[in-house]
Amino acid sequence: MQSRAQNSRISRRRFVKSGAAGSAALAAAIASRSCGAAEETVKIALVGCGSRGTAAVANVFSTGGPTKLYVMADLFSERIEFSRNYLAERFPNQVDVAPDRRFVGFDGFRKAMDAMGKGDVVILTAPPVFRPPHFDYAVKKDLHVFMEKSFAVDAPGIRRMLAAAESSQREDLKVVGGLMWRHDRPREAFVAKMREVPIGQVMLMRRGIIPFLLRG
Repeated sequence: MQSRAQNSRISRRRFVKSGAAGSAALAAAIASRSCGAAEETVKIALVGCGSRGTAAVANVFSTGGPTKLYVMADLFSERIEFSRNYLAERFPNQVDVAPDRRFVGFDGFRKAMDAMGKGDVVILTAPPVFRPPHFDYAVKKDLHVFMEKSFAVDAPGIRRMLAAAESSQREDLKVVGGLMWRHDRPREAFVAKMREVPIGQVMLMRRGIIPFLLRG
């Protein structure tokens, strides 16, 4: 039986594949955070240190902006250590997570966000069952947010997400969700063409043999 440490190993191919999808969204979040303060270093908190979270931080670093990973939280300490070591090896000047800023356990997300300042950025990539309380607390701490889908797993969670989203708008916080198709240029071009030429109501779009289905 494999240990959690063995299961947390990430191949380069898997890492790049999982990380590429969210890069545009993360770049938008960071640009929004640092707008008007080009020289200010943006501190990043990572909540959920698995492969997607680790890849998301790499996406942030790839934007070229002044960013630094400052805080990490996960249920398992070995995930934090693997993720931190992986990122520090590749981005040594952008990883500054001291031992007292690595939080383990179910309340780790609170401690991580408490260590951040108003207007910093938190990346939420823990399993979706935890997303509503994590997002709600991030908004209460005045943090900008990138969060991976899915956003909730049940109706109460969805309602909590919607309420937190309304609060984030009132506080002018930047919130970006990892819905990669919203940043897919071929689909953007297709939607623009659809608006020019009436072809009916599009019910589904897919890459592959059947690109879309129409009704009407």
